[in-house]
Amino acid sequence: MICCDKDFAAALEPWDGRWFVPLPPSGPQFVSIHQHTALQILRGRDGINNADARFLQVVATQTDRLSELQQCLLTRLSIEHDERIAA
Repeated sequence: MICCDKDFAAALEPWDGRWFVPLPPSGPQFVSIHQHTALQILRGRDGINNADARFLQVVATQTDRLSELQQCLLTRLSIEHDERIAA
């Protein structure tokens, strides 16, 4: 699938609060550390672009362990947005 320049430009625009991924089922759930961290960064909303927001939303709804790449990106975003990640 080939994306056009407009799609790339939209990914770099500031996040407007839209939710891009399917929401998890409602009701009480256990939340992992990576889910909590992603939600905290999303709640801050400062300096997040649409691409980062989409990634954080995926992490916030993912119940499986993160891949090494996902963990690395979440750590980078946490540092950028001054959020702590618990061990």
